[in-house]
Amino acid sequence: MSTDYSIVKAETPEQIQDCYAVRINVFVHEQNIPLDLEIDEYDPKCYHWLATAANSTQRRSRLPLGTIRLYHVPNTSIGKLGRLAVDLSARGLGLGRKLVEALEKDALTLGITFIDCHSQIDKRPFYEKLGYHVIDGNIFVEDGIDHIKMGKSLS
Repeated sequence: MSTDYSIVKAETPEQIQDCYAVRINVFVHEQNIPLDLEIDEYDPKCYHWLATAANSTQRRSRLPLGTIRLYHVPNTSIGKLGRLAVDLSARGLGLGRKLVEALEKDALTLGITFIDCHSQIDKRPFYEKLGYHVIDGNIFVEDGIDHIKMGKSLS
């Protein structure tokens, strides 16, 4: 796997579709989350970021490797981080961390000062390394998977 990758705010329909493709691969195919739960009514209201890598056979083409989204809670300075997904072929490259960092940087420009996150239980250490802390220790089920509520102040 090439380590030549970039992260961009997904703005074109093609970029948004690439974000969905990564999410479907990770959440629907790997984790067995139903498609109708994965792509939801919040997607059109969210900001999305896309990590891509150069295709080794066609350098002009970019392969989608990861994605994340941010929902800005109306009339607040709170953002909800969600749908962080990295393709199996790209795990271990630091893309998850870089996607979170891109989201946080852009969140500040939107006036967001606190990020809320529903973390899958096994992803808690990942978020803790990035400065997130448990807000509520109660484990809850979301889309059939155990989660915990975490958050981070950006100010």
